[in-house]
Amino acid sequence: MAAIIRIAWELAVNFSAGGLTMSVLLIIGLIGLYAFLLYLALKPNIKTLSSLPLWIGIAVMAAGCLIGGIIHFTRFLPSPQSELPWSLVIASLYLFAALNAYGILLWFVWWLWKKEHRKE
Repeated sequence: MAAIIRIAWELAVNFSAGGLTMSVLLIIGLIGLYAFLLYLALKPNIKTLSSLPLWIGIAVMAAGCLIGGIIHFTRFLPSPQSELPWSLVIASLYLFAALNAYGILLWFVWWLWKKEHRKE
């Protein structure tokens, strides 16, 4: 419901292609994260958790979130909300943390791919 309200607000009040793209990418990524956490809470299976297609899907959702975060960061820099120097530092640290986490996720996907190809 919150996702629908956010997209409706983007369309009605603050319409821009960048803002709508950012919101849609972040919402899709968060819904995927919530689905993954729900799966972990209800019925975790070690075979499914170590499958390559699952982690490729997670990496794709994380890529969407990262792209949305980069759009948000570039829109935040010239805004009047970033007058304080600490806000730019904090936003940059969040972006670099997300980039590092995505790099670790891609390394894990590569490791799983390599492990599956060794079995063949």
